[in-house]
Amino acid sequence: MSIHEKMKNNEIYASVESALTDRFSSSMYGTFVIAWCLWNWQAVYITFFVDQNIIFQSLHQFKIDYIWVTYYG
Repeated sequence: MSIHEKMKNNEIYASVESALTDRFSSSMYGTFVIAWCLWNWQAVYITFFVDQNIIFQSLHQFKIDYIWVTYYG
């Protein structure tokens, strides 16, 4: 029996999976996530599309440190 099959049969796993599915299938959460991404578009863009080497070479910071200091710190 594989790990995935064992997890599927686990009651706790099924409960967590059900709760997450219910919460994220709600239109309110989807709207919130989209609005948050639009409001913080620069941090999202840097996180997914800018190479860490570019930030490190120009600013001597790691990507996560740059995002944290610039947008949340």
